Amino acid sequence: MPEQPDFITVFRSADVEADLQAGVVQKMLAEAGLSALVFDDSAEDVPEGACEVRVPAHQVEEAEALIAAAEGSGSLLPLDTSHAKDLVTIFYSDRPDAEMEALAVRSLLVANQVDAVIVGSFPIPSLAFEVRVPRDEEERARQVIEDAKAGGPLAAEEAEAATEGEDQFFGAE
Repeated sequence: MPEQPDFITVFRSADVEADLQAGVVQKMLAEAGLSALVFDDSAEDVPEGACEVRVPAHQVEEAEALIAAAEGSGSLLPLDTSHAKDLVTIFYSDRPDAEMEALAVRSLLVANQVDAVIVGSFPIPSLAFEVRVPRDEEERARQVIEDAKAGGPLAAEEAEAATEGEDQFFGAE
């Protein structure tokens, strides 16, 4: 059986449209004859909420050149490569319930249209978990978290009560 080549990440996005962006990049590379594969956050080493495009190690240079040319010409979806999109940690915990807290924080942020990813080891929940957001959304993310803390459990119960009845089955009376 022939040995599988090492695949290297040449593109990664954690934007809301990450899967669409990765698909566009994968298609462009495949049309150029490269063996590009898309990996989502169910793959090992891909942060939650992110998508990656990987190519065999011997195709990295050509793939990176094609991606750079496409970004320069605007033929890809608009991608922000500035440091404003560098991820910063806004939540960190190594407590036993860190995974659940991280999931709750990310859900809160995503519900408020803030891109967020979880960094942690899901198979080993005793390790620390982090929630990271793009640097340019850090202030807004912190405000969303502070507002949720200020509202407390009572606000959560009121919000839930306000939506009761909206999730009923069609045709139910």
